[in-house]
Amino acid sequence: MSSVTSQHFALLLLCSWAVGGSYSLTLTMGTGNSFGRVFRISTWGESHGGGVGVVLDGCPPRIPITREEVQVDLDRRRPGQSRITTPRNEADAVEIMSGLTPDNITLGTPIAMLVRNKDQRSQDYLSNDMSV
Repeated sequence: MSSVTSQHFALLLLCSWAVGGSYSLTLTMGTGNSFGRVFRISTWGESHGGGVGVVLDGCPPRIPITREEVQVDLDRRRPGQSRITTPRNEADAVEIMSGLTPDNITLGTPIAMLVRNKDQRSQDYLSNDMSV
């Protein structure tokens, strides 16, 4: 069973912002981790693993975007900001792995972003394990 964590959701919102507007999407749980058709967002990773990320496909070339601009929106999910934020005090830092020029301009290729987990404790999730 897949789920969209608050980190995944924050990254979805960041990607929406990155292309200059609001992106409406319908989240249907348990149907996978990819959303959209022309503008496609695929999330991956787990809160209790090494990190979470997103691949944004369909972003046109020549749009300026910086890691710092994305980070501002990611910081909105920090503890205490709303009821959907994590209770952990994690200093999430987004890394843009691909899809941008060295001058922070989109290439038109998929944009991959990663947030590494520094406070993962798999034992916190043992009560949620499914027996197979």
